[in-house]
Amino acid sequence: MKKFLFIFSFFFLILLILVAIAPNLFTAQDPSLQNLDLILLEANSEHILGCDWLGRDIWSRLIFATRYTILSGMLVSFLTLLIPLLLSGYVLFRGDFINNVYLQIVDTFQIFPPLLLAILISARSDGGFLTIVTALVLSGWAANGRLIRAYLLEIKNRDFVLVAYSLGASDFRIFFKHILPNVISPLIILFSLRTGMMILAESTLNFLGLGGGEDALSWGAMVYGGKQFIGANFLVSLYPATAIALTVFCFQVLGEHLETKYRPKISGRLK
Repeated sequence: MKKFLFIFSFFFLILLILVAIAPNLFTAQDPSLQNLDLILLEANSEHILGCDWLGRDIWSRLIFATRYTILSGMLVSFLTLLIPLLLSGYVLFRGDFINNVYLQIVDTFQIFPPLLLAILISARSDGGFLTIVTALVLSGWAANGRLIRAYLLEIKNRDFVLVAYSLGASDFRIFFKHILPNVISPLIILFSLRTGMMILAESTLNFLGLGGGEDALSWGAMVYGGKQFIGANFLVSLYPATAIALTVFCFQVLGEHLETKYRPKISGRLK
């Protein structure tokens, strides 16, 4: 069963990435085209998932919203790994004082629940893609800070790194040639796990209307816009909500599979 879930998740995520890259290959409808004669239209041969509260084709909006949701989730996940990786790599060679300052900064960011901090940041701006990404990066990078630093520190104390030190290798060379290659596997696993979480966080912000409102082309915004019509046609919100849940689930399955496979190589430090 686990193998089946992994294969399904892998190919489903590959399909989502293809949809995000070339949405026009999967629909001929204009996701922004409004037709008030088709408001809350049920599914038919032309509109396979029906139409929303403004007569827009739901299938085409789901397809084009994939780019926003997947791109934002993956970008935020990448940045929330890159920032603590570079910061941890820098402070790793700078002595106890700089390390303690860095840990204090990480702890300060972790005082606030990440989603609450993201909401506070988003609420102070006009919304939009960059706002969502910035808010999620600022609120989420610290969650990886201690984890990545701990693993870098473990690699730094291994014999082959100490040998490189004894041979006169520079800090720059030791980090990029000896330490960084040994954290690629856990970083890939973390990326998969965090991407699902960031997609859920992005969808939550858009559902709260902080990412551009109900007309924004994202799954969370589609759920937000359709909630007021649940009594008339609950499928308007159900379709994007299902897409969010399935995507997050697939990223989690992929991450857990990779974690199980590479656990001996990463010393079980992901949890």
